[in-house]
Amino acid sequence: MTSDGIVAIGTPSGPMEALVTAARTETPAGSVIFFHEGKGIDDGAREAGQRLAREGYFAVAPDIYRTSSSSLILSRSEMSEPSQRVSAVDSMRELVRDIDATIAYVREVAPAAPDKVCMLGTGPGGFLAFLGGRRPRISATVSLYGDGMSLLRNELKVPSSGAHRSAPLLWILGAEDENVRPKAVGATRARLTSLGVPHALLVYPRARAGFATDGSDGYRADIAADAWRRAIAWLVTPAPTP
Repeated sequence: MTSDGIVAIGTPSGPMEALVTAARTETPAGSVIFFHEGKGIDDGAREAGQRLAREGYFAVAPDIYRTSSSSLILSRSEMSEPSQRVSAVDSMRELVRDIDATIAYVREVAPAAPDKVCMLGTGPGGFLAFLGGRRPRISATVSLYGDGMSLLRNELKVPSSGAHRSAPLLWILGAEDENVRPKAVGATRARLTSLGVPHALLVYPRARAGFATDGSDGYRADIAADAWRRAIAWLVTPAPTP
């Protein structure tokens, strides 16, 4: 499958729809799995797919929050009580199974460079991109906005698939995002280091959440252009902070 459209990916909990966008270049650069900010396949997923396709990537955006269990990850408030945290852990396991199914699909159908698989996510999807980057043989990960970062700082156990090197992670943030504070950024650096994740954090001054998502209240065209440029450069050649 190399043309644009909606496909059904088989998962342990049933079929999952995904938006596929074919590369617009003669020589594909690889594949990117994109995790968006809310339920369904929205305009943000379509825009990201087109942007990635123009850069030569085969883009797949799964409808990752399709079940009531997996959609718990969209609300941090669901994790405030012990019983809710257990449900959130279960939902994360389900999400990881869906991520694995998406990776398997991409490796099977990618028109070229099946071993060049990257992750990119916005909002809560940034956390899912991080989880995807912990799976085997992922080349690079980019996450945007602070709500995904707050999920990372949570004490929930982060699923992994054994001893392997996590993909290098670039986390792009806005300084005026309510989830981004100096202490939070420091805690995130420490968390990533403790998990053995090569990483770099980029913080834009005077930028709110949604700065790179057209149509968002916080959208900034100038910052969006620079953030996407840096994101694509990272997918090509990650450069973690020493």
